[in-house]
Amino acid sequence: MTALVVVSPHLDDGVLSCAGLLRANPQSHVLTVLAGGPSQINPITGWDRSCGFNAGDDVLGARRDEDRAAVSELGGDSVQLGYWDSQYRNTTYDYPGPAGDALIAEITDSLVEVLAALSPDVVVSRIGILHEDHRDVALAAFNAASRLPLEWWVYEDLPYRREFAKDLEAA
Repeated sequence: MTALVVVSPHLDDGVLSCAGLLRANPQSHVLTVLAGGPSQINPITGWDRSCGFNAGDDVLGARRDEDRAAVSELGGDSVQLGYWDSQYRNTTYDYPGPAGDALIAEITDSLVEVLAALSPDVVVSRIGILHEDHRDVALAAFNAASRLPLEWWVYEDLPYRREFAKDLEAA
């Protein structure tokens, strides 16, 4: 058994892509970076609507609860940072935080701090293709890897690894 931390951009990415690895290594952590955002989503985004939410719902509260339950089902612990998903990082939702390189730098610093505190044997981070959030979190994780003396593995994005194999090869 290895103490793992799976770095996940969104609240479902780590569990969907690494469920077998997490199940085989109980007491591991899923560290979700983009788990923050407005307490009520209004107007509702297309993605949130397609997931069954309505305007005014506490989408992120429900998704954080779902993430904790899924990670717990696999024998692990969910750690959630307060950075906002790109669909909410705009004036419509009164986004208060940094953007671009400043956001990546802030996420990098947070990853270094949290990973140092968790002290895992292995960190598993997403390779980061297609989606801007996946690319930004992957870059922050690679930056953090250069600052931490930990073993680091990279996982392929599901379902993207099958749908966009050429993009994955280029990454």
